[in-house]
Amino acid sequence: MRLWRGSARVHFARVAVLILIRLIMVVSPEPLLAPKLQPARSTAKILCRSAGLLIGAILLFTALTALSIFVFLPPSMASLGVLAYCFGARHGVDADHIAAIDNVTRNLVASGQRPVSVGFYFSLGHCAIVFGLCGVVVL
Repeated sequence: MRLWRGSARVHFARVAVLILIRLIMVVSPEPLLAPKLQPARSTAKILCRSAGLLIGAILLFTALTALSIFVFLPPSMASLGVLAYCFGARHGVDADHIAAIDNVTRNLVASGQRPVSVGFYFSLGHCAIVFGLCGVVVL
């Protein structure tokens, strides 16, 4: 049991570092110097909007997942639902996902657009595909 707790702490630290790196990349001065971009009105405003969107999505998704696990699943299956949610949350910070979001973000910055909600829409699309495939498997 002690080994599991240690690995959970390591996983939490990994997630925290990846989120901080992503937030730093959103407000780093390098993309703001691109020639096609207009002068930044408020970098803090963009950061607050991104953080609010991220926190809101996490809270909403966690609440809906907890509600669906405990309402629709029998008590004997609730622990499997929580385990599946935890594996899905860990899967969300895999390197291929971070790289895909980073690639789209850099392309949008290079074209002069603001990449505020790229990760949010990536996760919505990914979630829709996963739910669709689960529905096919169930049927």
